[in-house]
Amino acid sequence: MPSYAPSTTAYSQGNLTWLRTRKGMSTALTGTLDTSAFTAGTHYPNGYFPAGLVLGKITASGMYGPYNNALSNGQEVAAGFLLNDEAFVSTSVDIPTAILTEADVVESRLPSGHGLDSAAKVDFGARCTFV
Repeated sequence: MPSYAPSTTAYSQGNLTWLRTRKGMSTALTGTLDTSAFTAGTHYPNGYFPAGLVLGKITASGMYGPYNNALSNGQEVAAGFLLNDEAFVSTSVDIPTAILTEADVVESRLPSGHGLDSAAKVDFGARCTFV
């Protein structure tokens, strides 16, 4: 006779203390993380991409990678913040996710290696406020 033991799955929204208000939550975009564009020690040192990473949209693929103002492939334009923690599986597994494009952000509470700089703030313009 088969066993029908109950199972549970835990989901994490992540640490959202960097969000000062829930502004923009209803207009979050869906997108896909190009995991090969991220660096292990910088972007997912604990085995997951933390909520609050600044993302840029890679022009050629339409997927998202870490914002980097020094690149010229689309990632040099800040497109949004990763809304939820996402577990890293492999550089060959792209991850569907939610991306917040409007936000009131508490900079000091962003995760380590978040990528926010003065050029990214200009890219966000009036869509985001920073305190």
